[in-house]
Amino acid sequence: MFTADADGVVTWANAAAAQLISPGARWHLDLALDPPAAGPAVGSTVRHRTSHVDPNGQEHVHALSLSPAADGTGSVIGTIVEGSDASVRQQTTLLATVVASTSDVVAIMSTEGDLRFLNRAGREALGVQGRGPVRQLHATSLFGVEGWMTLRATAVPYATTRGTWSGDAQLHREDGSALPVSLVLVAHRDPLGRVDRFSVVARDASDQKAVEQRLAREAITDALTGLPNRAHLQEVLREGLARSAEHGRPVGVLFCDLDRFKQVNDSLGHLAGDRLLHVVAGRIRSLLRDGDVAARFGGDEFLVVAHDVEDPAAVLNLAERVRAALDDPVRLEEAGGRQVRLSFSIGVALSGPEDTVKGLIARADDAMYRAKARGKNRVEMLGPDEQHRPAAAVAHDALRAAIEGHQLRLHYQPIMDLTSRRVVGAEALVRWRHPQRGLIPPSAFLDVAEQTGLMRPLGSWVLAEAIEQAAAWAADTALPPGLRLHLNLSTSQLLEGDVAERATAILAAFGLPAHALCVEVDERTFDSDELARTQLAAFRERGVRVAIDGFGSGITSIQQLRRHPVDVLKLDPELVAGLAGGDTALGAIAATVRTMADALAVEVVAEGIERNEQVAALRGLGIALGQGFLFAEGLDGDSFADHVRARAGEAAAAGAPSSSPAGRSAGPGTADADVDLGGDLAEDALPRVDHAAP
Repeated sequence: MFTADADGVVTWANAAAAQLISPGARWHLDLALDPPAAGPAVGSTVRHRTSHVDPNGQEHVHALSLSPAADGTGSVIGTIVEGSDASVRQQTTLLATVVASTSDVVAIMSTEGDLRFLNRAGREALGVQGRGPVRQLHATSLFGVEGWMTLRATAVPYATTRGTWSGDAQLHREDGSALPVSLVLVAHRDPLGRVDRFSVVARDASDQKAVEQRLAREAITDALTGLPNRAHLQEVLREGLARSAEHGRPVGVLFCDLDRFKQVNDSLGHLAGDRLLHVVAGRIRSLLRDGDVAARFGGDEFLVVAHDVEDPAAVLNLAERVRAALDDPVRLEEAGGRQVRLSFSIGVALSGPEDTVKGLIARADDAMYRAKARGKNRVEMLGPDEQHRPAAAVAHDALRAAIEGHQLRLHYQPIMDLTSRRVVGAEALVRWRHPQRGLIPPSAFLDVAEQTGLMRPLGSWVLAEAIEQAAAWAADTALPPGLRLHLNLSTSQLLEGDVAERATAILAAFGLPAHALCVEVDERTFDSDELARTQLAAFRERGVRVAIDGFGSGITSIQQLRRHPVDVLKLDPELVAGLAGGDTALGAIAATVRTMADALAVEVVAEGIERNEQVAALRGLGIALGQGFLFAEGLDGDSFADHVRARAGEAAAAGAPSSSPAGRSAGPGTADADVDLGGDLAEDALPRVDHAAP
């Protein structure tokens, strides 16, 4: 309350009013008077609302009653103003509106959890109809018995001491489901300072929790296969080793590496490769026992962890079942419905008392490399007492010893004139004759050569050995003259920069012309690597012929071939495999390759021939040269020469004409020796691919 004289000067103010206006200040009544100059009549009251903002930025609303003050004569000498702060009432009304309309659950409860208030959102969550009393409800109705006990033990003591607690909880809804919420619990005190009630605000956190759970899953899951990733696998294995130390039962690790997966990516594309990994992951997952964990370790590698191994035979049995999971082909719609057959090389290791995660995985990796070295598509096992060395180091040392110790061999598979059945050339296959392990196929060591930097010395040995053999055949007058040597080069060899120069120098040293050599690259390298194509151009400038191996499996266009000419197209074995079954789609592709060869005036050689029906189909397409197990397997140099002479005699006795000295498919009267650093492309260096019937 305060008073003002007729001029509006405050003459007195009580304590509450003094916070708003000081005595001696002029108070303007213009907003309260109508007309402003007239004051309220004696005996009347004018009501007015006004507001102001205090130094803390808080707005205050005041309800005022203005009454005239008169002297003894009845003349108005001032104004008596009575007022009250309406802010609290207004804020309470606003807060009630907010609480009623919010989607958050708001409740007030006693210290024992008896509900005193529950807003509309809370009533809907609990299924409480209308606006009836909620005193019969308890906090257990909101949070469940266990949930409320947890809050009583954690949140309530904290809020009692600190005033407020916030954290995660679960709200129990009418349908019995649990809703994750972000919860705020506030303790309220009576005038004596004792906590007498709590207010609760619970906000739906289901979307936030879903995002958190998704991010948590992504952090431990391989996005492509849906299996656990490397990081999660290592944590699982760490926990398994800890349990093993307690109860004494070892942990088994299966290191599963897909054989020849790189060639699927190179020949069919990455989409097909990704699909293949996804299917393989599903097959592994379907074989797991309860408690076993499978993970994608990286690339084409999968690891399986088997806990509580009581019998090593059980782990080996699991490994064999995983290996056999790839016996059935995988149909790849991303590759036109082609069916791909791959295999697993699997290394198995059992943990010992001193094993670490890293050491156990490394020993399983070593066992996997042993499986590859012994022919792939098999299971090998290393026990805890077997010494570990890094697998790459072991492979590097062994392969270097093989190169320096003359353990490598070249075998030759005949290339035939499909009409006369005369031998007109050969594909040479690199083999490793290991003193303990016997004959090792190229697929088991060429990747090692690439990864460990041994491709240059290996390639140099093959180049010199093959050219020397070609020179020996050239000196044999019983063989067709002008042997032409085909050499399959890897991308890394082409990128060395001097392979063309070195090759022509070796040819000259053995007295062979440059056109006696034909270098081959796979279709993927030709399609995607500009530097490799530059090196191939350098070969052609020196007179060396160039071929694309496995043609028809990639996406090489005739425009590319016009820009980057080649001399030979080697028809992909998988196209040849489908011809005998009457696959019209594959026949059309093969015919297209033949037409393209005509347009570019290049030779065509068919690889992987195994049946006479394929020979007939190829001849029907006008393809004159081919090779495969139908005719012969790989032979050493002398045996190959004997085979050439024997076939020539048989053809002469049958009256077959001599091979054409010139022509698109047969070549200019030469025999081809195809040294394939990629391995036996007809049989074991490419994944086997079956084609579904149309």
